[in-house]
Amino acid sequence: MGRLPMEGLPEHTTPTKRRLPLRRLLPLLVLGLLAACTQAPQRAEVETRLQGMHQLATTEYILRKVVVANDSQWYTIGERKVLIVMRASVIAGVDLQQLRVIEMDWDDMSISLQIPAPEIILLNIPPEGIEYSFQQVDFTRADFTHAELQQIEALGEAKIREQVDKLNILSEAETSTRAFLESFLRSMGFQQIAIARAGGDGTLPELQMPADQ
Repeated sequence: MGRLPMEGLPEHTTPTKRRLPLRRLLPLLVLGLLAACTQAPQRAEVETRLQGMHQLATTEYILRKVVVANDSQWYTIGERKVLIVMRASVIAGVDLQQLRVIEMDWDDMSISLQIPAPEIILLNIPPEGIEYSFQQVDFTRADFTHAELQQIEALGEAKIREQVDKLNILSEAETSTRAFLESFLRSMGFQQIAIARAGGDGTLPELQMPADQ
């Protein structure tokens, strides 16, 4: 069988954003860092601890995609149709193993970081996330084979990946990562914080001073 014609209901991908519980990590991370040091942590120690968080997942979307495949060719008699509802979990974040501490000064409690660009960490469509809501096969046609259904599922996954590119998940992941790092560093005592993203213009933003009380 050639490639099955497939159409999704017009832009019928429903995204749901889920907040990941990052704030629960802050007290443990700060205590772990300070407990390992008998004096103010040095630049290399702070960098190593931050890198130790590895891939920091900060944003999750649950996507629901309705996929319709209609196999009706001029050379066949009868139709075959199938409707599939696919549910995917998309998680984005930043790989902190690539983080770099550019400058750090305890005298004026300032620190400058460089972080990598955000990325999709996981796109998962579990077996239970694939539901065959409707199948119609005329008596003159054979049922869909397992291979054909897998092909339709693969096309549905490709549609989901296309939709991910249209969402703001990467931008939100970067914003959440910056907020998390700022909270973490302020918990350590830093008051002036600058965070730049690798791949930009190579300059750091103005150091952020704490807001007036």
